[in-house]
Amino acid sequence: MDYQKVPLTQSIGVELLKKIFGVYCIAAIFITLFQGWLEYSQTRNRVVQYMIEHQPLVEDGLANALWHLDQPLMDSLIKGILSQSTIIGVSVYNDKGEILAQGGNTKIASSTRPMLTKSAEEIDSDRYRHQFSLFDPNKLTTGAIGQAVFYTGNDVVIEEVKPTLISLLTAAVVKTLILWSVFIYFGQILLSRPLNQLMALVRKLPMDSDDSTDPPKKHKLNELQLFEFALTDITQKLRHTLRSLRSSNDQLSKINLHLLRAIEQSPTLSTILSAQGKVLYATPSLAELTGFNPQEIQTLFDQNFVKALPFQSLVTRSINKNSKQQKWSGEVKIRNKAGQNIYLHASLSPVYSEQGQIEDYLFSANNITELKQLELELKEKNIQQQQNIVRLQDTKNQLLQSEKMASIGQLAAGVAHEINNPVGFINANVDTLNNYLVDLFSLIEQYERQSADPALGYQGSAKLSKDIDLDFLRHDIPEMLKETQEGLQRVKKIVADLMLFSRTNETEFESYDLRLVLESTLNVAWHELKYKAEIIKELDDIPFIDCIPSQLNQVFMNLLINACQALPERGTITLRSKNDGDFVIIEIEDSGCGIEPENISRLFDPFFTTKEIGSGTGLGLSVSYSIIKKHQGEISVESQLGSGSCFSIRLPIRQPEVKQLPVDIANSAT
Repeated sequence: MDYQKVPLTQSIGVELLKKIFGVYCIAAIFITLFQGWLEYSQTRNRVVQYMIEHQPLVEDGLANALWHLDQPLMDSLIKGILSQSTIIGVSVYNDKGEILAQGGNTKIASSTRPMLTKSAEEIDSDRYRHQFSLFDPNKLTTGAIGQAVFYTGNDVVIEEVKPTLISLLTAAVVKTLILWSVFIYFGQILLSRPLNQLMALVRKLPMDSDDSTDPPKKHKLNELQLFEFALTDITQKLRHTLRSLRSSNDQLSKINLHLLRAIEQSPTLSTILSAQGKVLYATPSLAELTGFNPQEIQTLFDQNFVKALPFQSLVTRSINKNSKQQKWSGEVKIRNKAGQNIYLHASLSPVYSEQGQIEDYLFSANNITELKQLELELKEKNIQQQQNIVRLQDTKNQLLQSEKMASIGQLAAGVAHEINNPVGFINANVDTLNNYLVDLFSLIEQYERQSADPALGYQGSAKLSKDIDLDFLRHDIPEMLKETQEGLQRVKKIVADLMLFSRTNETEFESYDLRLVLESTLNVAWHELKYKAEIIKELDDIPFIDCIPSQLNQVFMNLLINACQALPERGTITLRSKNDGDFVIIEIEDSGCGIEPENISRLFDPFFTTKEIGSGTGLGLSVSYSIIKKHQGEISVESQLGSGSCFSIRLPIRQPEVKQLPVDIANSAT
């Protein structure tokens, strides 16, 4: 407890004044309340009495108006009665108890029950109501012809008594303030001033806020209690301070010993250097790691660390800038006494005094030799792995090209036949054109002779024209040239499609029309397809997509050849293209034998085939799956045994920015 901050309100003088004044205030409150109640009761009786005294003034008028049933007169009388401040409501009843007229506040319920059975609220209401009978003004009858009721209320009584109550309350407050001033004046002179002087002496005692001693049972002390406890407490604190000093000294010695052991046994290498680079202290772990004895640590620093560390530059920056942000950290490579390399993650920072001046420099480091060796081994393995990846990629590309060439090899005879047909009739047309040229050159020579010797006449040229049938040549030569050009275009297209299909090392995406890719694939495989399949094209308009055409050519070739081989004798292959939002869908459907249900989940596995041994490599659909995945697309199949199969390819119109992706053949089914 901090006794220096004990408030003065806890003094004996103040407490005594509070208690005396408290008793007086309670007595004054009760006396004032009693006087107010008496005044209230007297005022209430006066209000009721005034209401009773007002009866003779209006009784005859009300009886006359009631006898003649003069409603305007009755209302006028009621209005006059209500003009009195003490009457707030009037009701007039006939002899049957029916209300003939009323005015003001008449909500105070009347009750005819006996007084003993009435509630307190009903009894209070009866006190503010005056009821009297009205008789015949002509005295023709002796019975009452009606009744009149005057009403008043507690609000009227309060309004009447309010000035008196305010006067009583004001007088009580004034008397209280005067008495309090007297108490304060004499209390300060007779009691508070001497006690305050004693309190000032107590506050000057050398006391702190240490709570190690038992606090007083009372947290609010008066002057005498505080003085008594202060003397006792200061004695205990002196004893406790002496014990604490002895204990703190022992603990500090133990902490220094533990700290020294922790630093010396820590795996962190710590060294304190002066600004000149002299080793002031080094942990034994540094000597143990490097093989240098403690006397040779300075030599170790001079030979290794001075070259590896920016010590002098750090000292210069620290002195010039005098900033606590000056620090260096990094990797250091040194040699131990045996000449072996040691890698350290080190830091060098200034050590500041309490005044903020640089005293020494702390060098700390952790041995990362094993981590560094693992890092070097990992880098070497990473280089080897990259080389293996490159070789594997080359092998994959070769396998991909081999599969493509195998597909072309299967179609080689058909392609050769497709090329041989136009070449055959081109050759025949060339021979025929050669004969036609011989005849035409003969005719030209005849014309030249006739031009040189007009005597020969034109009979020879006319006969020769008839012999070679010049009119037929005029018609046949253009037709023959047209057929030859068509044949050459056909050969040219077959060669172009073959070149597109067999392109190697094509990895760049380009914007292309998939329908053209399908058409070129059909041209290459046409000889294989035309004898077994009727090609049905349902190709809707689709946008150009980002793709590698030669690779998709291979996918379509594999699917078309498989569809053709699935046809038993003769069937249909339907090609469809359609747009699906940001994707394009290509479907290749055949009316063949279908696929066994247990084989559908394995269709895209590498080297899986349902063909006879030697008839297929089992890589066609696997390679196709990898190519579609490279295009960020999907390939799926629906098949019903005996009804055919439908392969659906879904490709995005736009490829993401990273387009150079390897075709994974070995794991294409995942």
